[in-house]
Amino acid sequence: MEKKLTKTEYERLSREACEEFRPSTNDDDIEAALWRSVYMKVCCFLEKEPFLQPVTGATDVYMYRWNVQQLVHAASAGNFDTQAIPGECITAILRQHGRTPEGFKS
Repeated sequence: MEKKLTKTEYERLSREACEEFRPSTNDDDIEAALWRSVYMKVCCFLEKEPFLQPVTGATDVYMYRWNVQQLVHAASAGNFDTQAIPGECITAILRQHGRTPEGFKS
């Protein structure tokens, strides 16, 4: 039987992914790296092999956000916002680094 993901678990996993994140000198795109971290955390919790679906013409940030959304929706035990939950901690980290989240750029 496949594991289900509750909102509480997703909040915890998102928070942990952000707390454990350490940007490397090679991380030009911190936002994509943070979304990748959330994706990997959820994959580990669900005991699923990471398998990113490519999104043609999309940025890395969009691709990771889309893949997180697909993964969480398929395993969720309820209806909750898959983008806003990790988005809060990701936005806070980006602002600490003087950056603006991709979805909010004008």
